[in-house]
Order: sequence, then C-alpha cells, then structure tokens
Amino acid sequence: MSKGRVWITRAAPGVARSKAAWERAGFDCFIQPLVSIAIAREMPEPLPDDAVLLITSQNSLRILGQLTDRRDWPVMTVGNASAKLARQMGFDDVLSAEGNAQDLLALVQKIYDPNTQKAFVYASGSFARLDIARNLANRGYKTRRDIYYQNEIIAPVDLSQAGDITHIALYSPMAAHAVRRYAGVFKQARTISISAQADKMLDGRYINRRIVSDRPNEARMIAAVLP
Repeated sequence: MSKGRVWITRAAPGVARSKAAWERAGFDCFIQPLVSIAIAREMPEPLPDDAVLLITSQNSLRILGQLTDRRDWPVMTVGNASAKLARQMGFDDVLSAEGNAQDLLALVQKIYDPNTQKAFVYASGSFARLDIARNLANRGYKTRRDIYYQNEIIAPVDLSQAGDITHIALYSPMAAHAVRRYAGVFKQARTISISAQADKMLDGRYINRRIVSDRPNEARMIAAVLP
C-alpha cells in the first residue's frame, strides 16, 4: 500500500536517484522540477594553484570537474553528499561541514586564518542565498565566486499529472520559494524541507503542514515523513 504521493521538485541529474529513493520508501512520485539548471554561458577563469574549493552544489562540482583533470585542490563542501561526490571524482582532500552554507562559512574560518595565502573559490550557481565568497572577503580572506551554471525558478509548472499530492519534497531554498505559489492548490499536502533555510523560504504558506529534515540529506527527509 502506498504511503502517499510525493512531488519531487528536484532538477536533473539528481531527480532520478530521488525518485528511486522515495519509491523504495513506499511512495508514488510526481516529478516536476521547480528550478531549471543550465550550464553558464561563460565559464570562469582557470583555478589558481593555491585554491581551496568551496562547494554548496553538486551541479557546480560536476561542471568544474569536466573542465579540468586536476584533483589536487582541497575541497570543502556544505554536506556529506557533495563530499562523497568529490571523492568519487578523485579529490582526496575533502572536508564536509555537515550542514548548510553558514556551517561551511564557519568551518573555513575555524580552519584557516584570514592571512593564509590560500585562494578560496566558491563554485556556485547564478543564484546563491548566501554568497560565501563575499562574506569571506569581508573578513579579510582572498576569495572569489565562480559561477558554473544558471539556476532559475520555473513558473508556472505543469501540474496536470500531479494527482493527489500528499507531500512536497523541497531540496533548496530556491525551490521552497517557488512552491509558495501552489499553497492554494495543494491544501492538504505537507512540505518536507531539506533544511531550516529552505523551510524559512515558505514564509506563511503551508502553516501546520511543514516538516524540516533534522539533517540536510535526502535519507533524513524521507525518514521524517515515515510513520
């Protein structure tokens, strides 16, 4: 018996893995991304030899990895999923903040002094709720932000095949912001956000129907809605 029908708002390529994970947990799935992902029209300049890569998105890491064979830069990621991908790509020096962008920012400051000669490169999409590079620059670090892809809200989306949605899985603050317009359509559905930052973007929508994962990963999102 199905545990419900979940709207997976994640964009490719991760959506296929998400669909399989939710189906294994007993849910029917409706796939309709809320955010579009496209490779940036112009790629950033080559990375400096002394770079430390700051990663909050697997998309930017994948694209960066296609532009160079080098894997000797230290990598600091927002969470474990991105850290796992970095290691799979061949990076050896990988450290996860195991949280959100604020946690990554704090981790950099804990490990590195502003006077270090390292160049911190924030690899990101065109939209980032927290500009880590700017925050570090304000604290005296040598840093830059490299944009590897364009991320934009899709509006409106095609809900003709949505069916009886019981849950809406939100994988980013941007997706949470986009789903606010559909609160009147899915009046009984519960949202499950990957982080408190994503949930915050729902503002006053979906009152008393909002769940926040206790860890920023999909496994804990699914666990949060299981009986």
